[in-house]
Amino acid sequence: MVVQNASFASPLANANYHPPAAYNSLLSYLFRGVNGWTAVLAAFLLCVAYDQISYVFQKGSIAGPSMKLPFMGPFLESVNPKFEKYMAKWASGDLSCVSVFHKFVVIASTRDMARKVFNSPTFVKPCVVDVAHKLLRPANWVFLDGKAHVEYRKGLNGLFTRQALESYLPGQEEVYDKYFGNFVKISSDAQSKPVPWMPVFRELMCAVSCRTFVGHYMSEKAVKKVADDYYLITAALELVNFPIIIPFTKTWYGKKAADMVMDEFTKCAAKSKVRMAAGGSVTCIMDAWIQAMQESAKYREKVAQGISVDDSEKPPMLLRDFSDIEIAMTIFTFLFASQDATSSACTWLFQIMADRPDLLDKVREENLRLRGGNRDVPFSMDLLEKMTYTRAIVKETLRYRPPVIMVPYLAKKDFPITDGYTVKKGSMVVPTVWPSTHDPEAYPNPDSFEPERWITGDAEKSSKNWLVFGTGPHYCLGQTYAQLNLIAMIGKASMCLDWEHHATPKSEDIKVFATIFPQVIGGGAVGLAIARQLASHEGTSTILIERHGSVGTETSSRNSEVIHAGLYYGPHSLKTKLCISGKQKLYSLCAAQAIPHKQTKKWILAQTPQQMSELTRMHAFAQSLGGGGGDVPTRFLSRREIEQREPDVRAREGVLESESTGILDSHAYIQYLEGDFVERGGECAFNTSVSRIEPVRGGEGGYEIYTTTTSSSPNSSEEEEEENEPISASTLINSSGLAAVSLSNSLLPPPRHLTPHFAKGTYYSYSSSHPKPSTLLYPAPVPGHGGLGTHLTMDLAGQIRFGPDVEYVASPHDLSPNPARLKEAVDAIREYLPGVREEAVGLDYCGIRPKVGRSSSLASPSSEGKGGGGGFQDFIIREEEGLKGFVNLLAIESPGLTASLGIGEMVDGLLYGGKEWKRIGEGSSAGLEGFQRRTAP
Repeated sequence: MVVQNASFASPLANANYHPPAAYNSLLSYLFRGVNGWTAVLAAFLLCVAYDQISYVFQKGSIAGPSMKLPFMGPFLESVNPKFEKYMAKWASGDLSCVSVFHKFVVIASTRDMARKVFNSPTFVKPCVVDVAHKLLRPANWVFLDGKAHVEYRKGLNGLFTRQALESYLPGQEEVYDKYFGNFVKISSDAQSKPVPWMPVFRELMCAVSCRTFVGHYMSEKAVKKVADDYYLITAALELVNFPIIIPFTKTWYGKKAADMVMDEFTKCAAKSKVRMAAGGSVTCIMDAWIQAMQESAKYREKVAQGISVDDSEKPPMLLRDFSDIEIAMTIFTFLFASQDATSSACTWLFQIMADRPDLLDKVREENLRLRGGNRDVPFSMDLLEKMTYTRAIVKETLRYRPPVIMVPYLAKKDFPITDGYTVKKGSMVVPTVWPSTHDPEAYPNPDSFEPERWITGDAEKSSKNWLVFGTGPHYCLGQTYAQLNLIAMIGKASMCLDWEHHATPKSEDIKVFATIFPQVIGGGAVGLAIARQLASHEGTSTILIERHGSVGTETSSRNSEVIHAGLYYGPHSLKTKLCISGKQKLYSLCAAQAIPHKQTKKWILAQTPQQMSELTRMHAFAQSLGGGGGDVPTRFLSRREIEQREPDVRAREGVLESESTGILDSHAYIQYLEGDFVERGGECAFNTSVSRIEPVRGGEGGYEIYTTTTSSSPNSSEEEEEENEPISASTLINSSGLAAVSLSNSLLPPPRHLTPHFAKGTYYSYSSSHPKPSTLLYPAPVPGHGGLGTHLTMDLAGQIRFGPDVEYVASPHDLSPNPARLKEAVDAIREYLPGVREEAVGLDYCGIRPKVGRSSSLASPSSEGKGGGGGFQDFIIREEEGLKGFVNLLAIESPGLTASLGIGEMVDGLLYGGKEWKRIGEGSSAGLEGFQRRTAP
């Protein structure tokens, strides 16, 4: 046996032992070289990966994009939704999905899938966007679920019984009598020309709803304010919105509007309680509900006191006492549920009846027959229930154009909607109505309006497809009221009114309520440049409204096609600033995009010592710009150089040459702007004239732009005007040239109105080959003159033309050359081109310059102050005070073509900020023609 003596000491137990510094921990090893930026990048990539994996996991086997745009998903489509996109989504499968930001949405498209969602209260509950709790108030009954919701609804059922509905009819008829009279007046004031009626119908439906819900407790002024502001609440409840309320956002304006409505209803509740306690009769829903509360309170009080009460005295439903604010919240939800839906249905009803006069005649015949030929017989439940054909018209309208096409729900827990797919808790589930009401198996020829299907057909048997008012525990309480209301309205209108619909290509289009974006009025070079600039902003949509059939057909195509240097407009004017900046951008753009142009240079000619003094001042002014004249280079020519280059030109005292002046093909330039604008996502609305514009709260809520479209009649050579649905715009740019002052005056108060002046300029052709200068020739400027004199220019082919002269005319459409001005023009030309042949000078074409006075187009270069001196009219480009987002462009004459790109940048700066620019001082409309009062039969 061997015995070995040994000892062992652990390094970790040794206080003098130090491990190698490079590997003192695993974490330090792994994170060696990691800095803040790489950590942020890694975190971002992890978030992107998580977002994609989460989406793919939730999507599972149902239809939808295989991947999503990180975080935002199809955000832009949600901001500006198109009905065609919804149709495609519904057609993609029974279930499909999208994911916008944190919201994963499952869309149930078929009848059976939609019904399963509606009838699954165990798994889902109705939901709205986050901000809805703030607008409708967190304690509102619509946010109740399960038993609490069921019990609350029971207390409301009595408000929609046949007896209750009958008591509301006199108030409804009173409103229709008043508004139908208003319809006739509106049409008379418009001389029975087509006008948009959707806003009027919205007010009508709001007035009917308020009269039905709160009677006469609300003033007519308050009703109109609710009607005017209610759309702000709808806008605030769009899917894509701020979940918190930030000042001056849509949610902020929506909250203000909701608070106003809630305050009005709270005051109505207090008034009703007083009146009903005094024994008043029921005239509205609020009265009926409060009466039931007070009767319940009396019954409970008797029972508490031990008083024997007969069962016949017991109220059908014992209600607790609701506070004024609780009543107001509930009535608000009634308005919330009805306002937009009934406005849509009302608009479609009037339009459909106008488009199908044979059906309107049948409605009229039925309503008169049931009243024994006396149209003054009032509404009654018996009468309305006998209107078989009118009822069929209303039901078919609701099927053909259902006012509500989707209803959002929230999954309270994992929802096994099919055997193979489960909607995860927290996801949105959206059953759709449209496919069910357009199912060809239930409704043959679903895209055709056929009311007979409800009388002789099998439409009534397809009750499972009738999802217009939902189904299950959350079906619409007021569906009977809503249908009877529409029956009463269109029946009475058929007897009392005649109307026509001025149809447009968009009349049958479905408009989904969406965010509003910039609109530019005017499709000349300046309007196009602005629209192109604004269209470059991501997440916006820009529409260019042009009254002609193509762009650039007025001032932009009737000018000299000169690229001006910036010599004439004074040291502090917008014309100088924008001409120089626009010139530089224009030359660069033309070179980059192969737009035909040429830097020809220009001679300014002095014939007298006074004119030579003016040229000297111009040269000094040019030298003061851009660091020694680099932006506007000029030089005086020697007598020898003048004679060598242009021997046929007379310049007795001298010549100042502008070296940066040139010419371009303005038509090619305008075509490029249009193409680039469209390429950036812009839209052009041609043959479209603006008839009126309505600012919403001084522009804070945008602008409603009403337009008419001109088209040729297939049966005549005459043009027809069609009223379009209003365009909603968050910003509005008036670049309408000759019509700019008129449009401006329609928006601004009278003290700020301007008077338009139209300076007609005639251009003259030259058919001789001699003399033929190769340089642009301009006479020395004349202070106070409305133009730059009858100068000589040429096109890119070298063809000479003269002009324009200046002649003030009364109409912007006076474009016929005046032969009487020919001799005066030839005399002016001979001052600098004495060899010109009079017989070769002929009348060519005319252009009109938009002015706001008969002031000078020129400024003295030595003048101080804006515009450079007395009588000079500068460009007017400003966001108008009191009209947020309305940019006005007035007096945009020469050098507007040269300055166009600079102007576009300036307007962009006014709206979006940037550079040195400071803020300086738009459901479809029915488009109905005039209503006329029918005479009694």
